[in-house]
Amino acid sequence: RMLGTIRFVGALVVRRMLATKVMFTICFELLGAPTGEALESLAALLTVVGPEFDRKAWSGRASMTGIFYEIDAIIKGKQCDARARCLLQDVVELRAGGWQARVVKRAEGPMKLDEVAQRAGARLPEAPRAPEAPFDRALFRAAVRGLAEEGFEAVAERLAELPPPPAGQQPGEVSFVLREVAREPDASVRRAGFAVVTRFFYKGQAGTGACWEAAALAEGIRKFSVRRSLLEEVPALPEIVKRELLPALKPLKVGGIVSKASLEHLELVGAA
Repeated sequence: RMLGTIRFVGALVVRRMLATKVMFTICFELLGAPTGEALESLAALLTVVGPEFDRKAWSGRASMTGIFYEIDAIIKGKQCDARARCLLQDVVELRAGGWQARVVKRAEGPMKLDEVAQRAGARLPEAPRAPEAPFDRALFRAAVRGLAEEGFEAVAERLAELPPPPAGQQPGEVSFVLREVAREPDASVRRAGFAVVTRFFYKGQAGTGACWEAAALAEGIRKFSVRRSLLEEVPALPEIVKRELLPALKPLKVGGIVSKASLEHLELVGAA
């Protein structure tokens, strides 16, 4: 009977036969003595008036938001009984969904074999996939050269968005990245650059260049390690390889992506 009365009051407010301040007075009184019956009545009242008034342009929106702050505190508290908590949570979710009541779909029964065949035959053919964009070496290398200015995360994100090089070009690009990173005078930039290389080969991780071949890493390391001109250009190269590049590649060794022979190539450079 109490719930019927409270819904009737809400209907009068919706029809502008009662002022909204009356509705707020009732809400605050119910919140002031939050028994199970009072909270159930509050949920019923808000369900009636909320869809009509609770909009951004409404002058009472701030007061309504304050009511929901108190409701949230009650839901999280230990004094609220289970039934009232569920009813209030439903109202909170209803408000979050723009006061649109959820429609529960009727569960379908089992289909007959001929119905299954008809549904399968009615399926539209899949749209053809758009062709993948070709690898752009200039864009790729420009992104790598921006490591010092843009930082690791930005460069890694840009490289992940670019199409990977074809398998035949990957060793050359690995060698290029290693050379460019080794030339960086800042040790923190170098470590970030070597981390970018390892991300090319982490299989199955989104945004990490999972299309790069493990064989390309081995060949790229070989090309990098035999360039003696780089040693003349970067006298600290052995220390860089020993203290920065080899540690960066350790996760790939554990995953079996980088071979023991490749690491031995680098260890020779580190021992030079």
